[in-house]
Amino acid sequence: LYMAYAASLGLGKRVIAWVHGPFYELDAFARMNVVHRRACQFVYRRLKELVFVSDHARTSMARWLEQAPSTGWQVLPNFVDAMQDLAPRLERDAGTPLRLLFVGRIAEEKQPHLWLDTLVALNLKAVPAQLTIVGDGPLEDDLKSAAHERGLAAQVTFAGRRDNVGDY
Repeated sequence: LYMAYAASLGLGKRVIAWVHGPFYELDAFARMNVVHRRACQFVYRRLKELVFVSDHARTSMARWLEQAPSTGWQVLPNFVDAMQDLAPRLERDAGTPLRLLFVGRIAEEKQPHLWLDTLVALNLKAVPAQLTIVGDGPLEDDLKSAAHERGLAAQVTFAGRRDNVGDY
């Protein structure tokens, strides 16, 4: 983002930032370096177009920047947002569990406890679901223990680190 912003200064070029996470919560959780935080905020405040994966990410960015969302901040359709109804799809496929997949490092900044919270929420709505985790990391053993303690072990598959991610 820094490079695209710096390279486009004075050229009148369009720079669009893709935002895939909630910056406010991530910064609070991962404790971003203060210099990095200020540099990121400086750049994000100057970009006219941001694309977000959810309304939550958009709201979080506004909170992190301490400003109202801009008209150039767009949200891609995402089933997580309340305005999109996933229920008809789930009803159509009621015989088959909803298959969830995480591919990556099982680490604090990925907030793996939220994966289990998602399974609990789906269970409360009587939506059968299965989570497959492809990857490893420092929180793998903790996550396995938490899944067992929460009665979710049968719904979570730990595939470990894989080179054949496409198979999943």
